[in-house]
Amino acid sequence: MQVSLVLFFIDRYTVNLIARLDDSRIIYHFLYTLISVFTLLATGWICARYSKACVDFALFYRRFSLGYLPLCAFLFILQFFLLRTFGNIFVTANSVPFRGEIYCLWYYAKTGTLSFSTALHSAGNVLYFTSLSLALCGTVRRRPVLWGTLVPVALSVFVESFQLLTKSGDADVDDIILNTLGAVLGVLIFRLLLRPLLQKETRIC
Repeated sequence: MQVSLVLFFIDRYTVNLIARLDDSRIIYHFLYTLISVFTLLATGWICARYSKACVDFALFYRRFSLGYLPLCAFLFILQFFLLRTFGNIFVTANSVPFRGEIYCLWYYAKTGTLSFSTALHSAGNVLYFTSLSLALCGTVRRRPVLWGTLVPVALSVFVESFQLLTKSGDADVDDIILNTLGAVLGVLIFRLLLRPLLQKETRIC
């Protein structure tokens, strides 16, 4: 809880440097931060506990995924529906790949003006869908790679379309690209790291 509060105040300070963002977007950034930190902490915990084998890894991974999916759903509903200020934070729509958020990242990094808030938002775009993909792969038994890719991409397309139609955010095709990158990263982690552990019936505690 203390860590969450610290992250919130840090994020509020950095986001306030951008005048066009309102309170709904501040909470939006904070939730992305919380999801990203939770994902990293969970991954580190799994790695740290792996050497002390005592629990079936497949069972642990499935239970962890089943518990994490409701959290993803809750935070998604919270940030995209309940905390949005409809009609007053829409800026523009970008339908040209690599001309929106990705271009801004490249330009800010090139000029040395990349802010913590901008980097945080982009990292959240990737890590949220990475964690969602991993959770889906751990939950679905048949064709987990397909579902771990298809559902996050479909969700990303829905979100950007929703923002465009309701004028409740910045509709950007680059967001879909970053979200897809996150989903692909999650699938790669599952196939290269987690699936071998599942097949070997690895035990952890």
